[in-house]
Amino acid sequence: MKSKILILLLLFSTFTQLYSSETKIYLATIGPGDDIFLRWGHFAIVVDYPEKKDLLFDYGNFSFSQDEFVPNFIKGIMTYLKLRKSADYELRAYTLENRDIILQELNLTPKQVDIYIEKLLNEVKPENRYYQYDHYYNNCVSQMSDFLDNLTDGEFYKGTSKLTGRSFRDLSRDYVSSNYLYNTLIMFVLGSKVDYNITQKESMFLPDYTAKRADEVYISNGNGGKKPLVRDKIILNRSKGRDPVIVNAKPKVVLNLIIGSILALISLGLSRFRKVSNIMQVLVGLIFGLAGSLLFFMSFFTEHYYIHNNWNLIMINPLTISLFISGVLKLTKRFKNLGYRISSLYIDSTLLLIAFMLVLKATGLIVQGNGEIIALIAPLYLVNSSFKLLR
Repeated sequence: MKSKILILLLLFSTFTQLYSSETKIYLATIGPGDDIFLRWGHFAIVVDYPEKKDLLFDYGNFSFSQDEFVPNFIKGIMTYLKLRKSADYELRAYTLENRDIILQELNLTPKQVDIYIEKLLNEVKPENRYYQYDHYYNNCVSQMSDFLDNLTDGEFYKGTSKLTGRSFRDLSRDYVSSNYLYNTLIMFVLGSKVDYNITQKESMFLPDYTAKRADEVYISNGNGGKKPLVRDKIILNRSKGRDPVIVNAKPKVVLNLIIGSILALISLGLSRFRKVSNIMQVLVGLIFGLAGSLLFFMSFFTEHYYIHNNWNLIMINPLTISLFISGVLKLTKRFKNLGYRISSLYIDSTLLLIAFMLVLKATGLIVQGNGEIIALIAPLYLVNSSFKLLR
């Protein structure tokens, strides 16, 4: 009987000490990747066990095999998964992808470590692992940060309600500015709903900003004093030759104005060769018309709120397909004149709307950081308009 009690006590002791005092928890901040959806980096939690394989908890997973993934993605309803993975395998994969990897060891008590790990293990259970993803408010960082705030009795978010003087657009631009095509695409797609002054807490949708906040936080040491939340920092890998993150990146208004003007001059030069000019109009009208139709649909009929209220629709919208139609008509003998009238009507109307939009922006009635997109597109409308004074 005594031996059975002893065995039970040993089993109970093993269970209660599942996570020894040597078990460590790290915040893992992963730098930007190559693809556009990886440009803002990634975030995970690493649990370092002393005597078994380390785990990595990753909340940034999605699968194309999910039911109705593509329709839901188009509608802006994105379901992501919280998964438990091998830390060694994942960190090695990020290294092979040439991405920065920075680990911050959390300065937690054994009890806090136990609570944190149990929370993570519960979150990755099949019944809990799915959640509705939001790029700015509920991404791979957000829920981990929320729990860290609870674990530290509110210290993690304390004082983060102050304004940063920057917007979601500004912070998004920092991570794509070094790639011209990515920058142009993101600035075109983002609507005016991302152009307000955000708080420090809101800026922590970015893994880098969450890591920076962790370095700043001090928590209770249990004896009436304070200790840093981060005990140690390990730079596991530094990327080589990757496009840099440009902090406080400026809008490419001047560069785009130069590029837009060059394209406008080319367009003006091609106007002497009418057939070539009309073929170019067909191609541009088709591409811009389809892009405008997609932007219109996503702005008004989906849950992609960060695309809503997008004033770029004045310049590129479903009606832009009229340039394709009129270009085709201009290539025919019978409907050539009709094609020119349709083309002039659309271009002149759009140019007037652009001018009106600029007036509203100057008066503060429109707040959208789309100056670089206007600078790129407006010159093309200007040189192809029927306003002789402007040609």
